[in-house]
Amino acid sequence: MNARTYCREISRQVHEPMPGTADFVAVWILLEYTPVWRARAVEDNDLDARVKRWLAQQIAAFANQRKKARLVFVRQPELPAQGVRLLLASSAETRVFTLPGYLELLDLDLTASGARISRESSLLQAPHYFVCTNGQRDVCCARFGLPAYQALRAEVGRRAWQVTHLGGHRFAPNVLVLPEGVLCGRVDEDQVPEFLAEIETGQFPLAFSRGRSFYAPEVQAAESFLRQGVSEASMIPDRVEIAEVTELGTDRYAVRLCTSEGTYRVEVRRSQEPLEILSSCVEDQLKAVRPFERVHIEKLG
Repeated sequence: MNARTYCREISRQVHEPMPGTADFVAVWILLEYTPVWRARAVEDNDLDARVKRWLAQQIAAFANQRKKARLVFVRQPELPAQGVRLLLASSAETRVFTLPGYLELLDLDLTASGARISRESSLLQAPHYFVCTNGQRDVCCARFGLPAYQALRAEVGRRAWQVTHLGGHRFAPNVLVLPEGVLCGRVDEDQVPEFLAEIETGQFPLAFSRGRSFYAPEVQAAESFLRQGVSEASMIPDRVEIAEVTELGTDRYAVRLCTSEGTYRVEVRRSQEPLEILSSCVEDQLKAVRPFERVHIEKLG
């Protein structure tokens, strides 16, 4: 494979669909860390050993609750340091903690709820945008992510962030939108105005969505296909609710979704025809992927 071949270009050349490609993450832990990001930034960094242990303990505590948590680093390099910020995002809400330094994190229990955690944090209200820009991990993320970040920052200011790794380099530029949890791909610099026009007015970003990361991939795909395929569903401003997921066979699912416009049964499956993609610019071999495809949509009531 030519070393100058970008993984994102191959994905586009084969017209790889994006619905259902977001990694499922129940809880995002986004920690502000401004020093140089290495390839495996959350494992290879200069944080105090006590802070590293605390982060591992928090992820383990969520795992004990059967919640998959993912740690990423975030930064806003144009802004002066004002303590340390940590964002904690789930399907229910996104909370922001601002602390004097990293060692103050040790007093937090991110799995807590109620008054204690509320006193120490604030709720994220307006959309915030987290753009993968870690070129040490994959060159596409820096080459294409940084211009997208700069374009977003010019439009939304402090609501734009850089983030270490969201998965799916080949869909760069990747942008995680919180508090909605929608992971978007192919948000090119020149498409930022179109992208923002949808999200800032409460619409679902159909052209850019890889999926709502709080949902399993088959549900991500079902939501996207529902909004694409049903006229009244395409403009539903609120989040759909999962009523039921039924596995119909290998890589085939029926997903029942409740919306403000009614309840729908959406059947999806993995394509039988694989596509050959390059998963990362550091890889030299193509690999086969089978994207989701729509089978059937039925309104139940």
